[in-house]
Amino acid sequence: MGSISVRDDCVYCTGVPGGASLGNVLSSDPRLHPSFLILTRCSNRGILNRIIRVRGKSVEDYAAACASRLADVKALLAAPIQLTTAAAHLGGVAVECQVKALVVSYHGLSDWGCRSRRTNGPKEPIPRPGHGLIAGVKLMNDLYRKAKADPFFLMHLNRLMHPKGATDVDFIALRYSAEEQSETEIREWQHSLDYVCGWLRKNEDRSS
Repeated sequence: MGSISVRDDCVYCTGVPGGASLGNVLSSDPRLHPSFLILTRCSNRGILNRIIRVRGKSVEDYAAACASRLADVKALLAAPIQLTTAAAHLGGVAVECQVKALVVSYHGLSDWGCRSRRTNGPKEPIPRPGHGLIAGVKLMNDLYRKAKADPFFLMHLNRLMHPKGATDVDFIALRYSAEEQSETEIREWQHSLDYVCGWLRKNEDRSS
């Protein structure tokens, strides 16, 4: 009726035919816990189920989320009618995720609110930086020092944080805006997105 294997801290259940009770297969194995999340993928050979433990993986996969949001931005700007405000919103989210991924790696975090594992890291727990892009960079002393030495980076990062220029409207607030960016604004914004993402990738290894 199906088999269960454990690999890489995940439990896999394969060979469950369509229509069979997945619960019967899972409930019979003592390795499984109610806090497992079940993801199913249907195929013509039945159902493949991957059960990933929620406990023990409390930090989101920010790198994957960043890549997904950048793909969204590309699709929105490639549309016959560009959806520039949505692109600017999701582009900011992408950079937010990229920065958070760096913070997690830089400090060796297993969760927000934990202390840094760096030899000379801060004694205070590392907080979740929220939506503030510069605030996130400031959590990494080495990276922030490099950022301050590159005025272009901070300028472009600020443009991503405030796509419309006004400091009272950040990229998160754009989800409430019905006004599209102008052709000039979105062109400059795209340049800033490319610059910031490239700069963060370039300095990723050097910051760890």
